Amino acid sequence: MEIAVETPAGRLAGRRHDGVDHFLGIPYAAAPVGGLRLRSPRPAPNWTYILQADRIGPAAPQHLAGSQTWLNEPIVRIDEDCLTLNIWAPVGARDAPVLVWFHGGATRNGHGGAAACDGFRLAREHGIVVVTVNYRLGVLGGLAHPDLIDLDTGFSANWGLQDKIASLRWVQEAIAAFGGDPREVTIAGQSSGAANVVLIAQDPDCRGLFRAVIAQSPPLFQPPMFVGLDAAAEYTEAVAASLGTSVAGLRDLDGADLVRREAALLRDADFASRFPRPRTAPTLDGRLVHAWPHDGVLADVPLLIGFTRDEAKFWYDLALPDGVRLSPLSPPRPGAPFEAALRRLIALHYPFEPAPTPVAILAGYRAAMPEAGDDALWLAIYSDVVFRAPIWRLGTRSAARLSSSTISPGRSR
Repeated sequence: MEIAVETPAGRLAGRRHDGVDHFLGIPYAAAPVGGLRLRSPRPAPNWTYILQADRIGPAAPQHLAGSQTWLNEPIVRIDEDCLTLNIWAPVGARDAPVLVWFHGGATRNGHGGAAACDGFRLAREHGIVVVTVNYRLGVLGGLAHPDLIDLDTGFSANWGLQDKIASLRWVQEAIAAFGGDPREVTIAGQSSGAANVVLIAQDPDCRGLFRAVIAQSPPLFQPPMFVGLDAAAEYTEAVAASLGTSVAGLRDLDGADLVRREAALLRDADFASRFPRPRTAPTLDGRLVHAWPHDGVLADVPLLIGFTRDEAKFWYDLALPDGVRLSPLSPPRPGAPFEAALRRLIALHYPFEPAPTPVAILAGYRAAMPEAGDDALWLAIYSDVVFRAPIWRLGTRSAARLSSSTISPGRSR
C-alpha cells in the first residue's frame, strides 16, 4: 500500500510492505551536473507536488570490471543525477535508532540500492530505521585540483566524501518524519565506505551528525595508496591533458563520458606506467581531510570496527565457479621476489614502529602455518599487514581514548 510523509523539502509517497515502510530514491542534494559537476553538493530543491519515492535511484556513473563484477550485480540504472538515498522504517516507528550505510567499492564502484544494501530485514527484525546512500564515484567523486575550487565552499577535492556528509545533514533534518531519532544515528560502511566513515568521524565539523560508528574492513592506507592534494592534482592534470582539455574544462564534459574515458586511460600502457592506480579520493586536502584515516583522532563515540580473516582472497584468489579468474593480483614467486614484495608491503601498510624485517615475518608465519605453501602464507600475511594490523591499531587507540573519556552509553551529544 502507498504511504506518505511530509519532509522539510516536500511530501513523499512510498510504499508499505510486511511491516516496513519503503521510501526509495529520495534526493538529498541537487543533481551534480552542468555547473555543479565537480563542485560541492548543493541542497536539493524543494517540491510542491507529491514526489514518488518507490523506486531505487540510479547509481553513479562507474566502470565495472574484474572482481567488481562479482561484488556488484549488474546495475539497472546509471546516471550522473545520482545523489539519492533510500529509507526502510518499521511501521509505527517513533524515535527509532538510525543506521546510515555507505557502500564500498574503492570509491569507484557500487551503489546504495544494491541487493546487499537492502535495509528491509534490519528494519523489520530489529526496529531500526535504515538509510543507504548513493554518492559520486571515481573521477566525478574524487578528481582534485586547485583549479577546481568551489568558490562557495572553498573545497577543491573529495566531492564524494562531501556527498556523504550532505546526506548526514539531510538525515538530521528529515529523519524524524520517518520515525527515526536524529540523536541516535550510527554511521556505518564496508571497505571504502568504512574508510570514509572513519574520515567523517575524524572531522570536528561532523561531530553533531552521529553518535556511533561501525567500520567493517576499512582500508586505512598511507601514501601512495591515498594521496595529498599535489599528487591528486598531478593525476587530474594528466587526465585533462589526455582528454584534450584544461582542468577547469573537465567540468564541461559529460559525466558518464568522463568516467568511460578515464577508465580507458587506465588501460593504456603509457598512462598506467605513470599512474598504476587512479588518484581519485580520498585526498588529504587540508580542508576536509586533515589526517590519514589510520592516524587521525576519531570523535569520542562508540566504535565497532572489524576485519575478515581472509581479506586477501578477494584480491588474490577470487574466481567464478567455471574457473574464470577475477582477482587482479597474483601472489609473488618464492624466494627473492617474495621477500621483495613483502618489503614493499611493510613499507606501504605496516602501522607500528619498529617494523619487523621480511625475514622475521616470514619465519613467524612459517612457524605458525607449517603446512602452508608460499601462496597461502602470502594471503595470510597480506590480510594481516594490510587490514588486521592497521585496524587493530585504530581500534586500540580508540578504546584507550574512550576508556579515559566521560562518554556514557545511550544517548549522547
